[in-house]
Amino acid sequence: MKIRGVVWSRQLLTYAASVSLMIGAVALSGCGGGGASGTGGSAASSGESATPKQGGTLQVALRAEAETLDPAMSLDGASSQVIAQIIEPLLKMNAKGQLKPWLAESVTEGPDHLTWTVELRPDVTFSDGKKLTSADVVYSLDRLRKTAAHVAEFEPVTDVTAAGPDAVKIRTKTPMPALPSILGNVTSGIVPNNLDGMPEQHFAEHPIGTGPFTLATWTHGQTMTLRRNPHYWQSGEPHLDELVFSAAADPSSGVQELLSGELNVLERAPFSQIASLKSNPDLELTESERLNYVDSLVLNTHKLFKDRRLREAVNLAVDRAGIVSAALGGLGEPAGTWISPAITYSDQSIKPPARNVQKAKALVAQAAGGGAAPALTLLYFTGEDYSQAAAQILQQNLSEVGFNAHLRPLEEATAIEDLVSGEFDAALVPYVANTLDPAFSVSFYTSYNAFFSGGPTDEISELEKKAATSVDPAERRDLYYQIQEKISDDLDLLPLDYEPFVWVASDNVVGLSANPINEAAFSGAGFAQ
Repeated sequence: MKIRGVVWSRQLLTYAASVSLMIGAVALSGCGGGGASGTGGSAASSGESATPKQGGTLQVALRAEAETLDPAMSLDGASSQVIAQIIEPLLKMNAKGQLKPWLAESVTEGPDHLTWTVELRPDVTFSDGKKLTSADVVYSLDRLRKTAAHVAEFEPVTDVTAAGPDAVKIRTKTPMPALPSILGNVTSGIVPNNLDGMPEQHFAEHPIGTGPFTLATWTHGQTMTLRRNPHYWQSGEPHLDELVFSAAADPSSGVQELLSGELNVLERAPFSQIASLKSNPDLELTESERLNYVDSLVLNTHKLFKDRRLREAVNLAVDRAGIVSAALGGLGEPAGTWISPAITYSDQSIKPPARNVQKAKALVAQAAGGGAAPALTLLYFTGEDYSQAAAQILQQNLSEVGFNAHLRPLEEATAIEDLVSGEFDAALVPYVANTLDPAFSVSFYTSYNAFFSGGPTDEISELEKKAATSVDPAERRDLYYQIQEKISDDLDLLPLDYEPFVWVASDNVVGLSANPINEAAFSGAGFAQ
């Protein structure tokens, strides 16, 4: 089962909240009434000070094989990872999470907050040598507006029109301060007008874009080879001749291939091997600086956890520091608010509670009323070492304070069915937003029944509506802070930890960087001189 933007697996919810609701406000600095600005740079990069030599083929193992190379149809993280090397959006998120002009020189909000002007770079061409024009942008955005997966996020947009060969006007029926954030998504990549005459299915396997690489071959189930785009508009990039993507469903096997020299880069290092990987002089770890991956414990408020005392007991029983140490290899940090530190208006004043075993025991005993220990089953996703390690720690924590806790490891399809249907007591669930706009995550929380917990959402929904159209940054901040305080107070979604994205590369790979949504930039990567 897939929901727009959701990777239903340990990559779970990676591109989650494009699902169904309008995306709200994002804080941007820029020109005019609103827009995008910022510089490049890498908060997470390998050998960033070294200049790669020209040429070479980089072997990269992703967590899964791409399903499509059409940005409008992309539902999975692997597809987006590859698409980002071929097709580019108007704005782009750098390694620090800032949106910066990319195919657009500027995206400016008008004084009425209902009109946006996009000025295109005049020197950009597609990989077939044709110049990028406003007609391509109008077609791409109109196509997204008509695509089922994107109808909701573009719902406030009333029309997109050319204002000359290198300019586009976007009009909205309500203020839409999150528009730049949407335009910076991989899924909003600009494709040729009318797909250059190709049927959609053909384009999905033979894409044309403005990015640093082009698709050379795709052998399904095996490898995908990208080749240097000779028409790329960024001077001096890419450095590589070719990128070869394969899938490493088992991270441990990927590490072995890396050590043997079959691979140069592995996405998502296994946390159980962090210590040995760090100590290996032939490898280099690239860790995201801004944390945007939240692991949480979801408590079903329609079952055992209707009783707030038991929810509070769980919150006090959990050893968050122990989970970070044992399940994340010491990387990341304990989580307070569910809105990750990388996201705009994350309220970092909300701290994880101090562990209090005695108080948790008293709450459980009080709720049990002298009866049997409350029994619960903890659902978690199979397929990755973090989930199993964290689940075992949670089981121990809960048993220590008086719960009769059992583990229920499930493969993703079954686990998702149980999450959506509410057939669980507690569940260990990861989440990553694909934009750093807080309303993106809040929309997912409210539209999926308080993130599957069944908790109340009416008050949060009202705050969310106000935030979605507010053009006052201070007001938006206050509204999102209120939302986070409410989520924290309800105790139905307990954030456990923020984990980093960790890539592993051979020590001769330099210039590799990734942003807070784990989108790697291979245009600046290559081999050491």
